Amino acid sequence: MTILESTAAPGSLLAALFSNDVFHPAEPDSIGDTGLPSSLVEALICKYVLIVGSASGRQIAEHICLPFRALEDVYRSLRQRQILVH
Repeated sequence: MTILESTAAPGSLLAALFSNDVFHPAEPDSIGDTGLPSSLVEALICKYVLIVGSASGRQIAEHICLPFRALEDVYRSLRQRQILVH
């Protein structure tokens, strides 16, 4: 038995990593579903807007890799505090 045969044995971690099965996690519906603190998400949004100057909500969501619908409450909060504007 070679090293490759022993590491690629069925049920091994390496076999699982190189299998054709693909894991697709469900998109979060809210920031709470992500497990991230809202302060972290707000900071990412503010840093991105500071760098690019102006961006739509969907562009921001795409850049920070979170669905737009999960960020709607964060956008609303940032607008109410006058950190973001339309």
